[in-house]
Amino acid sequence: MATYTNQRWRMYLILFLIFCVLSSTHILIYNEELLVVITFFFFLSFLSQYFGNTIKESLDERSDTIGTELQNLFLLRRDSLQELSEEYERALELPFGMKGLNHFTKQELKRGVQSTQKALRSTLSHQMGQKVTTLLGSATTGESELQIQIGRNQLGIILYHLENLWRGKKIPSWDRKRVERGIKSLKEIRS
Repeated sequence: MATYTNQRWRMYLILFLIFCVLSSTHILIYNEELLVVITFFFFLSFLSQYFGNTIKESLDERSDTIGTELQNLFLLRRDSLQELSEEYERALELPFGMKGLNHFTKQELKRGVQSTQKALRSTLSHQMGQKVTTLLGSATTGESELQIQIGRNQLGIILYHLENLWRGKKIPSWDRKRVERGIKSLKEIRS
């Protein structure tokens, strides 16, 4: 301990002598800036002498805290990058799933259209059959001969149009004038 103190005093003595020589040769000129610099160096030396260990421990503690925070941040980033990578892989699989879903939807739509067409044809056939049966039934209840003739002709026209409809031919539209002419011609035939 005594040698440490002696070496320390020697260093102070050498610094003091250098300072004196520089001052006497006018290399160091005393002004405000120089006094501030000298005071600052004395202040730093005082701090390191008396509070060096405390500052070192405080800085070491802060360094450890920052190190743990950085480690936690690194782990969080790694986990988030893994999750992002998994999401990206799932997103890459999405177009294949969408193609399969698209194909399935198209097939189901075709089946639905076909079954709807069949149901519509069946319903129309059933309703037409009921109407024709009603018209034919009206003939048996004693209605006029004109109604019987119209019913028979109407049945033939409906069957003709249905046959052309199922074959895909274009059906001429029924207009009112044609129906009225048909009724007049039936009345004339009857009379």
